[in-house]
Amino acid sequence: MGLTGPGAEEGQETYNGIELAAKQRKKILGHPIKLYVGDAPTPSQAITETKRLITTKNVLCILGSTTKGNAKAVPPICQKYGVPVLEFEWDPELTEQGWKRYFRIGQSYAVYVESVADRVVDYFAPMLGKKPEELRLAVVYDGWSKPVIKLLLDYLKEKYGIEPVYLSENPWDTSDFTAVIEQLKAQEPIDIFLPEQIVLSAIIFRKQAIMLGFKPKITFGMGVGWGMPEFPDALGTKNVEGIFVYPWPIPEMNFKPAREFGEAYKK
Repeated sequence: MGLTGPGAEEGQETYNGIELAAKQRKKILGHPIKLYVGDAPTPSQAITETKRLITTKNVLCILGSTTKGNAKAVPPICQKYGVPVLEFEWDPELTEQGWKRYFRIGQSYAVYVESVADRVVDYFAPMLGKKPEELRLAVVYDGWSKPVIKLLLDYLKEKYGIEPVYLSENPWDTSDFTAVIEQLKAQEPIDIFLPEQIVLSAIIFRKQAIMLGFKPKITFGMGVGWGMPEFPDALGTKNVEGIFVYPWPIPEMNFKPAREFGEAYKK
């Protein structure tokens, strides 16, 4: 997983969770758990690190990654060496490739986006006193989440007749959202603003949105970026009050050990 580069925060949070789980579990089948780390911000680095860990450290399992590019690059290497993969990436296509000893942890985004859309209609439409098809939605997202957004928009249109009044895809290393925010302001009033960004992009966007006076009625952050602790830490409580976030995995995941682990991680 990437511990440096644009997705470093997500990679570090993931590794922190793995480290905590190893400390709690201590052993698997009577054998002590030992972790080896490979920093892989890009698919090519992921391939190199996977080969290194398997051939020089004799690892028995690969855990990762946090990006689709890495998630598609690593399994063929593991297949070659007969090493299983525990995957965190949420792309539904990854479990449709026929890879052996390949396991995804958590639900795919095919499940997630339906839950997001249902909340837009079940919670926010009544709050605003509007019918679903009357809602004015704006969506801004990082390029890596393009298939997530496509599935979300298809579902919103097919089930609820909702189409966004504004849609913008941006590179995940964007450092200036001024033009995007001005375009959003030109579409006001915006009922619901739906961003899907890594935490670094989310922080930059929010700071610039405050400065430029972009004020949607409801901000509903998707995925991990807007819900990570680094987000309010960087902005301050006052600047994030009133923002709704819908994390992944979804809150309704009915698995007691996962909830208990989540509480332990927060501590």
